[in-house]
Amino acid sequence: MPKCGWQAFMDTLNKFQITKLPTIEVIPKYMERNPKNDPDYGNNLLTISVEVATKSEYRFFQYNNFKKYKDIDEVNNLYLFDLFQRKQFGLKEIEDSWY
Repeated sequence: MPKCGWQAFMDTLNKFQITKLPTIEVIPKYMERNPKNDPDYGNNLLTISVEVATKSEYRFFQYNNFKKYKDIDEVNNLYLFDLFQRKQFGLKEIEDSWY
């Protein structure tokens, strides 16, 4: 159970719009930096995979290389939510050495 309780956790998830984030390949700022044929998948940096399931929909997406793309709102939302959930569940914090 998250330290803040489930209601506050879900409120934060909704605040950062995690269930509505697009796949990284359709974010205009991301695509401006990465040509269509070179989507910057070939890295060994922190990648977060997200599965969103409702009664009528299932989605899977990944965001990677947060240091490089943190200025993109959608990427930063997932980054900030990841920091939040790590604290809520007592998970290991992100270390700079991961980059």
